[in-house]
Amino acid sequence: MKVRLVSFNMTHADSGPVTVVIRRRIKRGFSKAYEQLEKEISTDAAAYEGYLGSTFLRPEGGDERDFVTIVRFASYQNMTQWEQSKTGTALINRADAMSEIPATIRRTAGLSLWFTPRYSASPQRWKMVLLLTVSIFILAELMAPVLDSALRLLPQPIVLFVSLAIQVALLTYIVLPWLTRVLSKWLYTMPRGEE
Repeated sequence: MKVRLVSFNMTHADSGPVTVVIRRRIKRGFSKAYEQLEKEISTDAAAYEGYLGSTFLRPEGGDERDFVTIVRFASYQNMTQWEQSKTGTALINRADAMSEIPATIRRTAGLSLWFTPRYSASPQRWKMVLLLTVSIFILAELMAPVLDSALRLLPQPIVLFVSLAIQVALLTYIVLPWLTRVLSKWLYTMPRGEE
């Protein structure tokens, strides 16, 4: 029997990256088995077109049986192709069988991919756009003098590509994860008791 509470912060027609955040409380004694299952989920999903990555974590201060699984795909179609595949369905059903209470599944599209999905609500889009714009502007201003002098012998399109690649990597792995923690009270609608 499938036990899932699914919410959508997108329409099927939305294009662009999709982030699926699954919160589960695992039955007592199943934590190790669920950790192994998460590895199987990641390996299986990675074989499908549009797979962008997976992250598995436990919320800060959470019970040892509380798991959060984050899976990213390039599009809604890519995501459903994996979820509805024979192996994807079997893995999801195994995870459901290990869940003590219904899993909460939230799917978001677009800019939400760049923000840490810690809270039940995604940041408002204008806040995401503002934070991204300011972050990109500051990174570009700091990096331009360094890269211009270091790469001055290369053609301008290559310099631009290298600069953008470095900025996107810094934003994805360092800047935005840090800023979403620091600015979480402003970015997110905080659940009661967590402010």
